[in-house]
Amino acid sequence: MRQGVIKLAKVLHINCSSTGSTGKIIGDIADYTANKGYENLLCAPSAPGTNPNVRYFRTSLPKEQGVYARLNRFYCLQYSIAPLSTVRIKRIIKREKPDLIHIHCINCYMVNVHSLLAYIKKLQIPMVFTNHAEFYYTGNCPWAFDCDKWMTGCGNCPRVPLATGGKLRDTTAAGWKKMQATFSNMENTVMVSVSPWVGQRADRSPVVRNIPKTVIKNGVNTDMFTYRDAAALREKYNISPETKIIVHTTANFSNSPKDRKGGRYLLELAKRFLGQDVLFVVAGKYTLGLEVPENMKLLGLVSDQKVLAEYYAMADITVVTGERETFNMPVAESLCCGTPVAGFFAGGPESIAIARYSRFVEHANVDALQAQVCALLEQNFSKEEIAAEAKKVYAAEVMAKEYMDIYNSLLKDR
Repeated sequence: MRQGVIKLAKVLHINCSSTGSTGKIIGDIADYTANKGYENLLCAPSAPGTNPNVRYFRTSLPKEQGVYARLNRFYCLQYSIAPLSTVRIKRIIKREKPDLIHIHCINCYMVNVHSLLAYIKKLQIPMVFTNHAEFYYTGNCPWAFDCDKWMTGCGNCPRVPLATGGKLRDTTAAGWKKMQATFSNMENTVMVSVSPWVGQRADRSPVVRNIPKTVIKNGVNTDMFTYRDAAALREKYNISPETKIIVHTTANFSNSPKDRKGGRYLLELAKRFLGQDVLFVVAGKYTLGLEVPENMKLLGLVSDQKVLAEYYAMADITVVTGERETFNMPVAESLCCGTPVAGFFAGGPESIAIARYSRFVEHANVDALQAQVCALLEQNFSKEEIAAEAKKVYAAEVMAKEYMDIYNSLLKDR
């Protein structure tokens, strides 16, 4: 809370991380609301973040989540364990007395979801949920892919390890019923989905049927991810002005057929452009020794957001190849830098992209993806115009204001 600002309310965020994309989103909300009278706190399992507008609380001991993950191989109800960290979070709530609790991704064995929500309901504290993943409304799976069993109660699950966190038994029907019971009789609660696609699925879910819902797209720091002079950047990175640049950003880049981020498809796409003046640039961790075509450059993990934004800005296209995404930050970040996007239909990405500057094709169809990439390379878009339009859609301030409006509506009677 900044000096000179009258405190209106205290918001406690709960999330599986204090960093990463969701950690940045919480920081953006805090930066905006701090000037409006909101104090922001965050409960997360590991090391605290660095945002001065957030007070951090560590809720798990080192390796504690790993212990719970191993226990769950036998228990097979991944949202029903983590007893010690659950007690710690309840104690923080009791001590800090928040006016509102904003719950983000509370998976990754950080808390007993059912016990925590029952406790908050008992205290009658208003709640906001954000669907960064799918498990609230599916009852089990963080990504349900093409399965629709969550519409009718689960059971006979085709992906037991993903849905339950264990392999020994199919507990999806029990997990579904438990999540439905947890979300029953909730008052003064709003569920937010990060894309229209997620919002449509949440609206169809029997698990959260009676929860008021809305859609708020994730925000981007448009001071960082913004239009920059591409010619100057190419000179800085010693890349010819004639070379076409295709950027791909991911947490981990892999050629594994089990990788849902689809690195193998990007490798296939790059091979099809061998012999042409086209450079594929990949930002993300990768395994040493990974063989890539000669027209592909692996940057590894890019922790400097300015460097990442510069690669977006000088690129001709950003390509996304994930199988299922609730949002997709590379889509939003790329457009904010003035660069169009091509990729596979994956749920969230195509529903949040600006259609005029984006092309999506059937998942795993590299032929169709190649055709759309070639079509985009022939377009003469104005990068400044793309960036200006994207800023209106994705700016972090736009997202934060929409969340604050929800906070205000839930707290108007308190």
